[in-house]
Amino acid sequence: MEMIRILLVDDHPVVRKGIRAMLESEQGMQVVGECADGEQAVRQYAALRPDVVLMDLVMPNMDGIAAIRRIMELDNAARILVLTSFSTDDKVFSALQAGAAGYLLKDSDPDDLLRAIRQVQRGESSLHPAVARKLLSEMSQPRPSAEPDPLTEREKEVLAYLEACGQPYREDRTNIQLEFRRNWLRHQLLPQVEQQYGLQVRQAILRLASIARQTDEYLTQQAEHWLQTASRAVPGGVELHIPPDISPPVLHAALALTWKQQGWPLQDFSFEKWGQLVAVVRDASRQSPASWDLPGRVHADWAPPVLRLTRLWGMRR
Repeated sequence: MEMIRILLVDDHPVVRKGIRAMLESEQGMQVVGECADGEQAVRQYAALRPDVVLMDLVMPNMDGIAAIRRIMELDNAARILVLTSFSTDDKVFSALQAGAAGYLLKDSDPDDLLRAIRQVQRGESSLHPAVARKLLSEMSQPRPSAEPDPLTEREKEVLAYLEACGQPYREDRTNIQLEFRRNWLRHQLLPQVEQQYGLQVRQAILRLASIARQTDEYLTQQAEHWLQTASRAVPGGVELHIPPDISPPVLHAALALTWKQQGWPLQDFSFEKWGQLVAVVRDASRQSPASWDLPGRVHADWAPPVLRLTRLWGMRR
């Protein structure tokens, strides 16, 4: 088994001692160094070149975010996993912008920490559920746009790579996930990537692809959990009870899953049509019933708070 060499960075000796004991009891993991602040971490990384850096954020002399930036300047392929008690927006987004490949909180289960270290060592990303929720919340915020801005060549490159990475996992879903990623990349992470990595953007793409896949997985889990209690079979289709506080990304995913579970054709349903449907359902001011036809010979009836989707009889499944 390949040994994962870990540099442990935390300003509390008791915390370092406890984490070290746990890691070294795990087969295939070795703590090669300990640091109490960011300055030591940068020096130790240059000397030891560990496989994974386990980084606290709030430390004296140099904090974890500054240390992440310095380490990434030394080695843009460095694999850094944040382990901290803080999940505020400024800490989360700054750490990911600086180059961290994962972000866990110190209340995480030990098995989750071990799993995250292995994921980061493989070049993947690992996010605490609270951090994933922050990303989803940030992505679901409305963005002012008078008219759609065209994608740059580099944006197209990133999106094409993400699509290729996601194909085996997405199977025959609609393009919802890709559009979801595009909005997130364009408005949130891509500007940060341009600033941080410049011409070395492909290293960032690998991290972004992993984070995007994990975000999709979290989104799908939330949708599946909601559908367990919110959906009811009816003749020819399904009824969904839509709560007023459901987020648009979760509703998007729930509709896609419902469509797939019903065996209805996915290829004709564009993201634009999904967006129109979600906009109507999410419009709090619209209290009157409505009905309309959707691609695939599916009829939608909206009688707040219930959305009924039925396929016209006599059509092939």
